[in-house]
Amino acid sequence: VSRRAVTTLNVWLLKTSRGRLGNSFLGMPVALLTTIGGKSGKPRTRPVYFMLDGERCLLVASNGGSPEDPAWLKNVRVHPRVVFERLGRPRTMICRVASAEEKARYWPQLTTLFPMWQEVQDSPFRRPTPRPPLASRTDSYRDSSSAGSAEASVARAVDRAQRDHG
Repeated sequence: VSRRAVTTLNVWLLKTSRGRLGNSFLGMPVALLTTIGGKSGKPRTRPVYFMLDGERCLLVASNGGSPEDPAWLKNVRVHPRVVFERLGRPRTMICRVASAEEKARYWPQLTTLFPMWQEVQDSPFRRPTPRPPLASRTDSYRDSSSAGSAEASVARAVDRAQRDHG
């Protein structure tokens, strides 16, 4: 079974069950992250592991240990507004890459939660795991002047998620 098929099935399962099924894997919590494609401008939804710290959500862009950054991280670098959906509840957030100091602070907690991330980082054959992206809750950002922008696409994705799960 391909990684793409597993991802598609997991997104479908999380959306259909409103987060009741597929919300953990290997003991790690799983949520849906919707980004806007850096090139396409279309919403892209992927399951992600995460750790909460108050209003912040920490993600690790390990991409399963592969040498490239995951597509969602590339998208976030272009369009930082995201929808983070946990247990069927979508939240609009702003995502950024953590500073070196933030990585030093959070990395021990993240690797306690999922030790494989440290194993991947220590492997001489893999790229170093980048600083974890942080997503923080954002206030309303909808602006009629950006109706055709990528941010408006995220707004529509949020509206759809709230309608579907409201």
